[in-house]
Amino acid sequence: MSKILIVDDSKVNLEFLSAALKALGHEVIQANTGFEAFEMAKIHEPHVIITDLIMPSYTGTGYDLAKKIREHYETAHIPIIALSAEDDSSEALESGVDIFLSRPLGAHQLRETLKKFV
Repeated sequence: MSKILIVDDSKVNLEFLSAALKALGHEVIQANTGFEAFEMAKIHEPHVIITDLIMPSYTGTGYDLAKKIREHYETAHIPIIALSAEDDSSEALESGVDIFLSRPLGAHQLRETLKKFV
């Protein structure tokens, strides 16, 4: 079983993604902000991080999180999957994200993407 950290400021999105990942057999850790996610990544050492990109800047956006994860020696190796309804793929990849996925996200797409990392 893989440990996956999911990050989103929307409780609805967190619950949807959490249920989908648990149904696939993964352990799920949730964070509501980029700042919280960074601390949780250091503590829980997830196999993958799935983050929303667009969150209020005062809480740490997904872009901020990706940069911070890549800069820190304890977390730099963790794969990051970014989700967004906006087409921010180039900016996401520049910030350190491994894969960008557009919302809405289907279960098949999620499963196939995770196979690359876990």
